[in-house]
Amino acid sequence: MRISTKILALLLGGAVLVAGCEEKNTGNGKDEGNNGEQAVLFLDGSASETIEIGGESQTKTLQVALSKALEENCGFTLEVDESLLGGRTLLPANLYSLEGADKITAGATSAEKTLTVKTHIVSEDTEYALPLKLAKAGEGDFVVDEDKASYVLVVKYAKYEAPDVTDGLAMFSGRSGLVNNAFNQELRDFTLEVRFQIENFGRNYSSDHTVGRNRDVFYFGGHVIARFEDPNNSNTPGLTQHSQVQFQGGGAQPNCFNPAYRAEYSFEAEKWQHLAITHNSEDGQIYMYMNGQRIEMEQNPGWFKDKFGADNLDNYTFQKLSIMGGAFAMEGNVEHQLKAFDYWGDCKVLCSEARIWSVARSGQEIADNLGKSVDPNSEGLVGYWNMTRHSAVESDGKTIFRDLTGNGHDLETTQAITWIDNASAFVEATPWPAN
Repeated sequence: MRISTKILALLLGGAVLVAGCEEKNTGNGKDEGNNGEQAVLFLDGSASETIEIGGESQTKTLQVALSKALEENCGFTLEVDESLLGGRTLLPANLYSLEGADKITAGATSAEKTLTVKTHIVSEDTEYALPLKLAKAGEGDFVVDEDKASYVLVVKYAKYEAPDVTDGLAMFSGRSGLVNNAFNQELRDFTLEVRFQIENFGRNYSSDHTVGRNRDVFYFGGHVIARFEDPNNSNTPGLTQHSQVQFQGGGAQPNCFNPAYRAEYSFEAEKWQHLAITHNSEDGQIYMYMNGQRIEMEQNPGWFKDKFGADNLDNYTFQKLSIMGGAFAMEGNVEHQLKAFDYWGDCKVLCSEARIWSVARSGQEIADNLGKSVDPNSEGLVGYWNMTRHSAVESDGKTIFRDLTGNGHDLETTQAITWIDNASAFVEATPWPAN
């Protein structure tokens, strides 16, 4: 059968026309399909990261994203998913915080969560991880991309190295007010350490009391206290009035454990000084160290045990904690309670570090760590504080200095603070800022 040239041309032209229409429809259908797709929620970024934690906390920003903006809020959660640990140890909840938005607001395509890992790591031999899984919260016209819903932060130990110079060393004019009213630690063995620089040891303001006496270096409630006390007059050759630290802790008065009245056992003003006090419950021995050297005491080291028996030091329960704080108010003495906050007067005070251990450290251990910071992960370290801007947070009119051990014994104060920048506590003296 023969087909005319005209008919064939018409048929071929129609085929081209039909083919062209089909190609155009396919394109329109694809575009329309994309516009109509359901929005997808996902984590925008690496699925896994590794950090090393030493002397400083670290922060990661997690980006939660939508494939397209919606007209309503899109709620979500990031929850721990232990199935993603991969054999690692779950990072304890008290060692991190996860803050930020819990929804992507209408019209937006992303929101941020801030993950902060604190300085303390429980064990240097353990590899920790924080596995998080993104999930939908509430209603909304979107789905979660399960392939992009996981984030695992691997946390490794790095040895703590404290900086020699800090931007923001806390200076107090008068008592620090640093206190933790819920310390409540039973410490039958202990070591107390503090590194400080103070402007003076006080001045007379009445016949029977002085600004300088009863300045508490450590106070634990009851009668457990280390305080600047002796000598109570200026007639002792070579000794500055109230320049010696006295320790009390027998649960009853009198229970004063005093350094020998010798010039070499007098702390110095205007210079960095280090005080350590240790107690060993097995033999009842108490020792005091000044700048790494053991101080000869008026009483023998076992005096507390001999005088009060094995159960002394207010039954070893340290109720509260105050450091250079002016919190010591002798129970039953109204005059003392009224003047307790005045003993520090307007004396300038620096306290770079304080440490409390649940063991009686040896004199060698104290001397070896005299001019440097210690690792917050050290065995037996119950509380550890650096009074620097880096370790402080502001909250509800208070300045809170974090416990670097991660044990939660934070110190707080409402006293005014002057921050000294580019300062070091590992020098002979830190200049006071100009008024």
